Amino acid sequence: MNLEIDEDIPIVWLDIVRFNQIINNLVSNAIKFTDKGSVTLRIKKQKQNKNNVTIHTEVIDTGLGIPLDKQETIWEAFTQASSTTNRLYGGTGLGLPIVKSIIEAMGSKVHIESKMKEGSRFYFDINLKKATREELLKTTKKEYIILKGKEYYWLKIIILMLWLECKY
Repeated sequence: MNLEIDEDIPIVWLDIVRFNQIINNLVSNAIKFTDKGSVTLRIKKQKQNKNNVTIHTEVIDTGLGIPLDKQETIWEAFTQASSTTNRLYGGTGLGLPIVKSIIEAMGSKVHIESKMKEGSRFYFDINLKKATREELLKTTKKEYIILKGKEYYWLKIIILMLWLECKY
């Protein structure tokens, strides 16, 4: 498992529960369908202005890949890339539809690039509001967490746990 997180990401407001659900689903699938090779989670700052920043997130694997004719249907609930997927790997076919709906609710779109026997790349950009010092001092909301490049240690632990759960 490779983790590449841009340390130049400013402090932003983010619904961490939903963001974590996206990462959990994409990374879990990548690990599940990658017997050999690697899985990479990459989060980087794409652009920013005075009040906002665009974060680019991608999960890349060297796994089975998804046939071109299935790359649209995998976003439908209870649908998997092949009829043998459930027998071999388990799952309900709900992970990717959940990912898509959350990302769309955040005002973005999720994209896929995939080739059979080479792997897949799922990626999206989200625009986030920068948190000001005054806002940070005023707020006590628990549903949000501050996302800052050097504070991703929790994410590494979650990904390691997912990897261990899928492999053992």
